[in-house]
This record gives sequence, C-alpha cells and structure tokens, in this order.
Amino acid sequence: MLFNSFDFFIFFLILLPVYWYTPAKYRRNLLILASFIFYAHWSIPFFFHFFFSVVINYLFYLLYLRFNSRKIIIGIVILNIFNLFLFKYYYLFYDALSYILPSGSEFLKPGTGIIPEIILPLGISFYTFQMIAFHVDRYRKVFTEKIAFLDFTFFVMFFPQLIAGPIMRHDEIFSQINTVKRNTIKTIDMAALFIIAGLFKKVVLADSISRIIDPVFLNPQNFSGFSNFLAYNGFALQILFDFSGYSDIARGLALGLGFRIPKNFRAPFMAQSFSEFWGRWHITLTTWLRDYLYITLGGNRTGKIRYIVNLMITMVLGGLWHGANYTFFIWGFLHGLFLILERMIPFLRPPETEKGNILRRIFRRVILFHLISFSGIFFRNPSLGGALDMIQSLFNVKGLDIKGVNSLVIITLIFIIMHFFENNPFKMKFYFRYKNYILPVAIIVLGFVMISLQSGSTPFIYFQF
Repeated sequence: MLFNSFDFFIFFLILLPVYWYTPAKYRRNLLILASFIFYAHWSIPFFFHFFFSVVINYLFYLLYLRFNSRKIIIGIVILNIFNLFLFKYYYLFYDALSYILPSGSEFLKPGTGIIPEIILPLGISFYTFQMIAFHVDRYRKVFTEKIAFLDFTFFVMFFPQLIAGPIMRHDEIFSQINTVKRNTIKTIDMAALFIIAGLFKKVVLADSISRIIDPVFLNPQNFSGFSNFLAYNGFALQILFDFSGYSDIARGLALGLGFRIPKNFRAPFMAQSFSEFWGRWHITLTTWLRDYLYITLGGNRTGKIRYIVNLMITMVLGGLWHGANYTFFIWGFLHGLFLILERMIPFLRPPETEKGNILRRIFRRVILFHLISFSGIFFRNPSLGGALDMIQSLFNVKGLDIKGVNSLVIITLIFIIMHFFENNPFKMKFYFRYKNYILPVAIIVLGFVMISLQSGSTPFIYFQF
C-alpha cells in the first residue's frame, strides 16, 4: 500500500476519524491493527513472517530480562542478521561462491534447486535494524523499564515508518505510546504541511525527474556525454525528493495520529563537507551505523590506521545495507574514501572562519553535490557494467540529447528554494500566517496534479531496501 496510492488514501481517510473518536486506552491497539492491515495488504505470508520475527525478538528480550546474559543479546542479533542475510544477500553470496563451488552444487541456487526463489520482504532492512538497536540499547542500559509486548509490536510495526523508516530508537517512541494525545490546530497544520510537501516531492518532482533520466540510464551509450552528466545529477535530486518525500509523509501521518517521529533529512546539500552531509542525509541510518557499528569497532579512538579501517568498514557495510550488489559496495567505498580524504587532508575541511564567506560556501556545496551525484551512478545502476558504461559515455561527443532539460532546470530551482527553507525552517512563518489560504489551494492543486500524473507514479525508491 503506497502512500501515493488511492488505496492508502481511503485507508487513512477511514482510520483518522475512527482513531480520534476511539477512547484513548484503545488507540494503541487500533493502530497495531491498522499496521497489520497496512503490511498484509502487500503480502499476507510475509506479514506472518514479519509478525513471527517480532514475537521471536520479544521472547529473546524476556529471556534477557530473566537471565541477564550477554549471550542472549548476541544470539538475537545474529538471528536478526541471519534473517536479513537469507532474504537479502543469499543471491550475492551464492554468486560470489559459484566460481569456487564444485560442479553439481547448482541445487543451492534459489529457484532451480532445493531452495525456492527468494523474494525480499518489504521493509526488512529497516525493521531488522530497529529491533537490533532495541536489544543493544537494553544491554547498554539505555532504558531499564520493562516493555509490554503490544508496546514492542507498536514500536516495530507502526505503519507510517514501517516500510522505509525512519529507524527509531527506544527513547523516540515508547514514551509517546500510552500518553493521551491531543489533536490541536497547530499539529493539524504541521501534519498537513509535511504530507503535502512529501507528496509534492514524490509525485510531482521525483517522478517527473524519473521520466526524464530513466532512458539515459537504460542506454547511456546512445546519449551524449552532457546528457549522461545531466542524468546522474538528476538522479541525485530524484532520490532526495523521493526519500525525503517519503520521510515527510511519514512524519505528517504520524503527527496526524499524535506521534512525533524523527526527522530523517535536514537540507543535506547545504552541507559543506561529507561528514556534515552524512549528518543531514538519512539521519537515522547514519546515527545507527555510528552508534552500533562504527563505535563498536572502536571509532577513531584506536589510531589513524584503525580509524581508516573502521570508517571504511562502516561505509561499505552501509552501502551493502542498501542492496546485495557490487555497485552498492563501490558506492559505500567511494563515500568512505571521501570521508577519509576529508579527514586526512586539512584544506579539504571547511574551517570555522570560512562560515562567513558566501562564495567559498557555495563552491564547496557545488563540489560536494557533484561528487555525491557521481557516486550515485553506482547507486542507480543495477549492474557494475551499466555503471561503467555510463562513466564511459560521459566522454561521448555525439549522441541523443536528453529530453526535458527545461523541466530539469525548473526542478533544480525548486530544489534550491525548498532546500533553503528546510535549512531555515523559521522562515516558514508565512505559512502559518496565511495557512487558511495556502492550505486549501495547495490541496486542490496537488490533488489535480496527482490525478493527472498518477499513471506515471512509481513506488518509493527505498521500498526496495
């Protein structure tokens, strides 16, 4: 059930008034039921797999409370990683080993031997990381209160963040679950703003860019070098609008139900360094990798060489988290390399005194944007060969011209304006001053645009992860 689909519109239109008219003590259970329906709408068998995972994780949590053994935490973390590996990385694992496996081992290949074809469950990367964080936080005594099963189920399966995050922590949701919610005009206004902004980013901007650049990514050799250049830069905007659009809608839906979930994006291309970029992009994944992987490996406390190794491992595994493909490995490696070079070479880091120099700030942001966009060639292409073809095609003197350049220019201008306001949210005061005029017009216009573009709308990019 996609946030930008008619099915979800009906689902949420029914749920919202029922939720607010339901007595407070039953609202949690109603939202759990709604989350069950939301996920089962995609696949009933995988819903049971998901729910079984929740039950197993809670049983391990109870075992830890009973025996207080580190081995129990290690066991459930390994079990969660194995579950993720089996569904997401088995094909890559088999492909890597196929070169050394003896003849007759084809029976291990999914779909042709004893193992059936493997389908990736929706949102498995997100809810797996969320449950691992829960167990590690309990072991680290980040929280000590006992968590009820239904509260744990709500924490993992709350439908606004279920499919593509944000990856939530204990302290970001449990305190809200059983508190009495109040639906105020201010929260309604903010929820509407988030939802409208998210739908606009996804349906109008991201999907429009997709229609322009997809032909280039399919056949980069047929297009000019400049067209390939525009395509991979366009993808950087597409994935920003697509994923931040999802995150905005998720925050709006949650706020409409009385919950505040974490911000996942904070104008990432306003950053002047790669470390700052990763503090603004997919924030909940970045902090998860930092807190549960990078710091666990030793962080930067174990010397320069170990720091480089720890950072590279973190970024490469962060790349592979997105998918079982060599291209994601290279994408993660490139970002690890960017961060290491920035850390090791002083003049690559923006000094504090440079904050007031507008031209230098703009220059750094332009360079950052283009390097991140270039790495996106590996993120976007499903194969290493396709990525290398696009890089080679950047030197094409002749070839087809990309269609929709004027649209890309307009979208880029919209991106700059939206990034400015997202980086300076206090400048959005005019929205609340004139919301009685802005909101109805925005809803009507967006509704017409969505209806006209619905046939070309695509699933959110991060749904595949």
